[in-house]
Amino acid sequence: TVHASEYVPLNTKLVYGVVRAAVLRAQGEHSICLGVLWADGTSDLLKKHDEPVSFIEDDRLIVLRRWAQGFHGADGVIEFQDELADKKEELAEMVGVQSARKERKDKSSKKEKKEKKSRKERHSSSSEEGAISE
Repeated sequence: TVHASEYVPLNTKLVYGVVRAAVLRAQGEHSICLGVLWADGTSDLLKKHDEPVSFIEDDRLIVLRRWAQGFHGADGVIEFQDELADKKEELAEMVGVQSARKERKDKSSKKEKKEKKSRKERHSSSSEEGAISE
């Protein structure tokens, strides 16, 4: 969450759509406003765009924020994002390995269920044959 005053003037009546637009247009970041955390501790998520709002000093906005390169405070975040991009192939390979393991596990699980069912059917058919011969 961030102070509402980072994006909009305090004690000014606005519609929530204007607040979202202000967050979206903020320079140096790619952000979206998801809602409001009011000073009294209550929250409103995904408010209607035409709903009127007015913020005081302790009101906060619930914002997903991604910094743009070259802006204050963003350098560490940008480096981390670049590292993730560099490791994209490695991450994809790891996901592939996990998927293959899951597929093998699913296949073995299905095979076990099938074997149990066939044993159960054989057991019930041999029980019926025993009952018929008596």
